Amino acid sequence: MTDGNITTGANLISIGTSTANLGTVSHTDGSVIGDIRRWFDSNTSSNVVFTVGTVDYYRPAYISYTTAPTSGGTLTASFNASDPTMNGLTLDDGGNIIEATAIEGYWPINAGDGLAGGTYDVDLTATGLGVIDYTQLWLLKRANAASPWTLNGTHETATGSNEEPTVHRNGLSGFSEFAVGGKAGALPVELVEFNAACENGIVKLNCATISEINNDYFIVEKSTDLIHYYEVSRIKGSGNSNSLKYYSALDKKPFFSQSYYRLKQVDYDGTIRTFHPIALKCDNFENSEPEILVYPNPFNSELNIVFDNISECKAKIEIINEMGKTIITQEAYIENSAYTEKLDLNKLPPAVYYLKVIAKDQVFNIKVIKQ
Repeated sequence: MTDGNITTGANLISIGTSTANLGTVSHTDGSVIGDIRRWFDSNTSSNVVFTVGTVDYYRPAYISYTTAPTSGGTLTASFNASDPTMNGLTLDDGGNIIEATAIEGYWPINAGDGLAGGTYDVDLTATGLGVIDYTQLWLLKRANAASPWTLNGTHETATGSNEEPTVHRNGLSGFSEFAVGGKAGALPVELVEFNAACENGIVKLNCATISEINNDYFIVEKSTDLIHYYEVSRIKGSGNSNSLKYYSALDKKPFFSQSYYRLKQVDYDGTIRTFHPIALKCDNFENSEPEILVYPNPFNSELNIVFDNISECKAKIEIINEMGKTIITQEAYIENSAYTEKLDLNKLPPAVYYLKVIAKDQVFNIKVIKQ
């Protein structure tokens, strides 16, 4: 690989064809976003690289067999950019207490084609985690997504830098899933809990941290599609802390449909870290009022209108200028209780406008800004 990323989708990249033809990899730039498969024979090996990562970050895995496999075969690896959770934590590794996982993702590495036996060392380069002290990072292992994180093999102190740390673990056996864990103070904000619950038409959100460094505040956001998010509230952080801290927020106007909530953590210097969303669907919102939301606002060319808790009907949409003149009129058919209508307003000159929506004998007025 010399430039750019490769996205495999439902396919995979296979290096080599058999235990007699292992193949080679040369890498200077880019990541494989998806599965990459490599062949191993029944000999020891050193730093066999899996060039995986995300669109923005190269996060390779390296496998070195220190005791030869009893039979050759393949390993298939990827980087899964989703929350590894903290199931099984805390962990005690010779008096070193591992309290959190890096939320940015984890590495599934699975054996196939008859690969068995042997012991190996694994190195994971975890670029872009916002690490505070890379020497306090640990490599964790679990059987699958439903299993707790464990400590298999022997720890070796991480190398590299806070920007590009590499975690090491030696003398492991068996393959499954791997992640980066940290002692207190290793990661910028160590989140141990984030949940949401419906109570009398209001969503109550709770979170807890066990460590914070330079934490100015949290932003709570919600979404119906995991793409477009709306700010619910801001919560003041604790700055620097090594003790358990609890936070809560209320969403007094939750979406009627399936919703997703997420946290953003903002440092004093403006650095933002986004945690993975949680899903929630409340069944006791019969009395919730219909609501219209728009995004983005301000907008450049397209404006999206979200009809929340408005059942199937025909809606009238108007764009009104500051002189009170209606300059655009169109109709939309609301197909469900969480419907989004997209308006192409590219030809409008930059200015302040007023969006008027009439649906089910209700009138909604929202100020919008064209940039």
